Amino acid sequence: MVVRRRLRVARWGSSSTDCLIECERAVIWVEGKRDDWLASNISWDVVGDQLARNLEAAWLIAADTGREYCLIIEYEQQLKHHERALIKGYRARTWSAGWPHPDKNQRRQFAQRIGTIRWREITDEWAEVRALPQLADLGKTA
Repeated sequence: MVVRRRLRVARWGSSSTDCLIECERAVIWVEGKRDDWLASNISWDVVGDQLARNLEAAWLIAADTGREYCLIIEYEQQLKHHERALIKGYRARTWSAGWPHPDKNQRRQFAQRIGTIRWREITDEWAEVRALPQLADLGKTA
């Protein structure tokens, strides 16, 4: 089931999640990308990209209760060049523009909490998910 949730997080104001999984010991923020891509900026902050905003939101939710956290980006088509560069830059800690306020140690922790998975990998593993009407067009090209 895909659950959309709008959250208030101090630094970012409000942010939306495609799916937020809150477990006893972890928070998993899922950003589903099927027909769109990671935004390289947000309206009020030209360096505040969607990846940074979502990962920091997951961290803030988890920090309130001492849980672990991560951001998973689910995508269908090949990631765009800027998306690959953004993810690679944050993981390698060569890009930090979206996180100007956290210190170096926090950015290092963020870098280790970004995951990616293709929709096809999910549906190959879980037939029940593949049967959802919302995914009937999965894998079809326009």
